[in-house]
Amino acid sequence: EIQCFEDNPERCCGIAYVTFVEPDSLDRALTLDGESFKGDGRTMKIRRDRTGNKPRRPPPPRVAGSLTVYVGNMPWAASKEDVEAMLSEAGCAVSSMRYHTDAETGQFRGFVHAELADESSLSNALALAGTRWRGRELRVSHSETGKKR
Repeated sequence: EIQCFEDNPERCCGIAYVTFVEPDSLDRALTLDGESFKGDGRTMKIRRDRTGNKPRRPPPPRVAGSLTVYVGNMPWAASKEDVEAMLSEAGCAVSSMRYHTDAETGQFRGFVHAELADESSLSNALALAGTRWRGRELRVSHSETGKKR
């Protein structure tokens, strides 16, 4: 089985998870670590899964009265406007949004905290959890604090 992560529906972002049927197939793949991919200058990084397929920790409980959600696992190429449009199309009235970027590079870090206008918008946002957007499975949960740390 191969699970390829896409920046957009037409293009893989270069990350894939591969499940091998035979253990020796994994061993052969590991020998390719550091090799050039198709001779085009890109280097393959092949690693053994160290997570043991442990389930993720459960999302935090809702802080009383909070209308803030965390939306993550978005492609780094998504602009603030793209995220706002996706939430709007899902029926979410966004009051404000913190679009998190790297302090040094300005590159989007793949997650936002969105303050929603009402309970209906909150329900619509939480319903996005597990849905795919631009090739990525969205993670959506109540924000732990509702405030910037």
